[in-house]
Formats: sequence, structure tokens, C-alpha cells
Amino acid sequence: KLDASAARDLIVTDANKSYQASLGVRNPLSLLGRLQRGESVVIMEEGGGGSRTRTLLPADFLGPPRPGRTVVVLGDTCDSRHMAAHSYRADLVVHECTNAATEADEDETDVLTTAAGRGHSTPAMAGSFARACGARRLALTHFSSRYKGDDSEDGRRVMDVIAGQAREAFGKDDVVAARDLMEVHVPFGGKEGDKRKRRRRKDEEEAVEKEKGRFQGEAAEEDGPKDEADAARRAADAADL
Repeated sequence: KLDASAARDLIVTDANKSYQASLGVRNPLSLLGRLQRGESVVIMEEGGGGSRTRTLLPADFLGPPRPGRTVVVLGDTCDSRHMAAHSYRADLVVHECTNAATEADEDETDVLTTAAGRGHSTPAMAGSFARACGARRLALTHFSSRYKGDDSEDGRRVMDVIAGQAREAFGKDDVVAARDLMEVHVPFGGKEGDKRKRRRRKDEEEAVEKEKGRFQGEAAEEDGPKDEADAARRAADAADL
């Protein structure tokens, strides 16, 4: 991360503004972007003996590297295994969740068969995929039009049921049933925290490595569902991870 305030104090002086203007740089603050990208910049500074040029080095203003963020967005799918490697430890996985057994008289196996046969996923399938990849958070999207998804009591109830099924498969509470124009905060990775968090993270990583191998191995053996029954079987295998 760039210490912008320290660099700015050297860049916005009158002497440097005039110097940068002579070089065709209309906005001296653009030099901050160059420093952020790891480029050295030359400025003019005033000292006791007059003006002189000075080279600013990125290392003088950049702190330790900050971990980036990984967001994985999946479209229509009934088998996400080919994306497992790309989704490994993603900060956020956005997974479709078209069909779900939201009523007491609905059979989850029938819903899974219907969803997989049409190339779609259920909450359990989305949650299982996120868990197998070691994702930190899961956002569910692409719900069937039969779910209202509005602010009515029934709409909220249905979305709560769908999110709850995904949480159970995911093994975490960080699941949200997304809505149009919703904003989902994805924080930068920071320090690991206390020893307990680091120990838990190590255990999670070991579990993810085991499941990732199985996830990718099964994906490599199959090119795609050949019929509805085959799709349902594959979806059931994925949901069992």
C-alpha cells in the first residue's frame, strides 16, 4: 500500500509543479499512480542551495505487499468441478442456485434431479462447492422465477430457507441470497489474527486440499452429463462432498 501523504508532500510543491509542467505533466498527482505501480519518478525539490532534481523510489513509499481479493462468478451450471482450481480459497464465490426444496411437501432428491437435468444447481450443490474450494464467502444468485425474492414476508422466508440450505452444506454462516443491485463487501486479506485463527485456517487448508483433489479428479474423468439421470447422479456426488 502506498503512503500517499508522504509522497504527496514532495510532489505538490510549487517547484515540482513547474518542473512537471515543463515535462508535459499536467497533474503532478499522477506521479502517485506511477509509484503505486512500482515505477520511479523524478521530481524537483528546493533546498538550501536552490532547486535540484530528486528520484523518488517506490520502495521509499510502499509498505509490505497487501493480499489481493479473489471473486469467482459462475454462470448456469450443474457441475462446477472444472472451476475448483480457479476458486481455491476465493474470498467470494457467486454461484447460481436456481432450484430449491422450499416447501415441506417438496422432495429434495426430485428437486436436485430437476435442477441438474436442466443444467442448474441447488443450495446444497452451491454450498458443497464453496466448501470444497475453501471459499470464505458464498453469494447465491439466479433463482427460479417462482421465488418472489421481494420484501414480502413470504419472499424473505423463501430466501432464508434457500440461504439456510446452502449454509448447512457450506459449513459456514457467510452465505447471502443476492438480490438485484445488492452490494457485497469483500475485504482485503489482512493479518492472520491470533493463534487459534491460524491453527483453524491450517486445518481448513488441509481439508480443502483433500477435497480439491477428489473434486478435480472426478471432473477430469467426465466430459459432461449425458442425460438427465446422469446429471442427477453427478450432482448428487457433488453435493455429498
